[in-house]
Amino acid sequence: MKCPSCGSERTRVKDSRPCGGETVRKRVCEGCGQRFSTAERITAEYLQVRKRDGRTEPFSRAKIRRSILKAAGSTALSPVDVNAFVDRVVQVLNPDAPDLPVPSRDIGRLVLQQLHSGDARIEIVRIRYAMVFMGGTRSASGASGT
Repeated sequence: MKCPSCGSERTRVKDSRPCGGETVRKRVCEGCGQRFSTAERITAEYLQVRKRDGRTEPFSRAKIRRSILKAAGSTALSPVDVNAFVDRVVQVLNPDAPDLPVPSRDIGRLVLQQLHSGDARIEIVRIRYAMVFMGGTRSASGASGT
């Protein structure tokens, strides 16, 4: 690990703690004495997603993050909250994804499960996400079956 202050690679870990799906490590540079922290997160780069049309593509945390933020609209969600939702989805996906593509529909369902909360703001985001995920962008007359 390079020191952000002097660029030395002689750093050592003083403390490690789990924190919201990440491991936060407090480090000290042996070259200049600068203290700094790093955060390690499990990546899901090897995951493949099977889209509804049958093609596969690499899993993207950014896409889930964007979709949650889009559903949030003007509802104030902190970046910490959004990252926590994404982290929980990734944690649930990891055990089930050796080399098999995960259907995008399953990922959408996981996002909905993780957005389930007693907080009214998050429930609004969950409902808006569900409307898009379930294809609820139809007109009111189409939804009522008339």
